[in-house]
Amino acid sequence: MNIKEIKTDLRQLKKTIHIIDALTESKARYLKRIEVLSSFAQTEKIKEQIETTKKVMSLMKLDEYIKEANEIEAKYAKALNMLDSTERAIIIEAFINGKPYWKIGNDFGYGEDSIRKKADKILRKMVLYFNKQL
Repeated sequence: MNIKEIKTDLRQLKKTIHIIDALTESKARYLKRIEVLSSFAQTEKIKEQIETTKKVMSLMKLDEYIKEANEIEAKYAKALNMLDSTERAIIIEAFINGKPYWKIGNDFGYGEDSIRKKADKILRKMVLYFNKQL
């Protein structure tokens, strides 16, 4: 395990969480659409629209994205928990939430460069943790 792999995994988690959020919102809209369409007289056109909407929902693969996110989270849960709360917050904000270093710095009362250095140090700490686990 190295820093690049950790960054890649955490950024993938960020992307996957974003996809899950977007698909969840879309699913809610599609379910509402089905609910509204179901309240109308069930003509062939309405039934076709309901089936098309259900088909679109089945293609979303939301469960696969949730599984992927859970796998990444499980992989990193122990490593993140061994960090102190400030270190954990910096990693989560920077790599999972995608917050810029300067904003994280503002939150913690540090400059951008200081947070960047802290993040690098924390990532090295995580690499050591994973390499001891192997």
